[in-house]
Amino acid sequence: MKLDCHTHTSRFSACSVISPDDLLKLARERDLDGLVLTEHNRFWPPDEVSWLRRAFPELLVFTGAEITVGPHHVVVFLPRPDTSLFLCGSLESLSSAVAERDGYAFVAHPFRFNPNFDELVRNYPFAAIEVASFNQPQSDRVELSLEYARRHDLQPITASDAHSSDPVGDYFIKLPEAVVSVDELIAALHAGDFDLHAPVLPGNNNKFPDRDIF
Repeated sequence: MKLDCHTHTSRFSACSVISPDDLLKLARERDLDGLVLTEHNRFWPPDEVSWLRRAFPELLVFTGAEITVGPHHVVVFLPRPDTSLFLCGSLESLSSAVAERDGYAFVAHPFRFNPNFDELVRNYPFAAIEVASFNQPQSDRVELSLEYARRHDLQPITASDAHSSDPVGDYFIKLPEAVVSVDELIAALHAGDFDLHAPVLPGNNNKFPDRDIF
């Protein structure tokens, strides 16, 4: 199952220029099996998500949110949306809130704005880190992220962080089996049994090799 875990649309993210319909059409055309809508500090209303699922039955559509905490952006998946997480003032408090709600979270594009990300976060509170996306494609930042994941024993994730049509279908993870609910998605991500795909990974082969080598 090819899944993009980090996408934005013009419906709820002012910085995005792609509509939900266009995003899902492209995902289907570019051979993705599903995606997660992760708007900035906003969960999609359940009735609108249901409409999208009916309109695109061949795609698995999940929702999460990209939450801003100081200089950091954290992508969060929860069994049930909870807007109280938007009030968390630190990575530690957000991590605790996600764990209490049986969710999953990863920091997005960690080195995009600051190459000293590892100096800012001494005790990384999440299970995963986004190592490559359309908004963090630079080879040096990708290498920094991979090294950070290795050093801190974190799961690496690749996702498009799509705000336009360009990266759709290029950045994703591949799960060995389909997941049909957000609970199954969260469990699969925690298990970490997935491959990474991105054109900017070492070797430029759209798949990072065995994780124990990085």
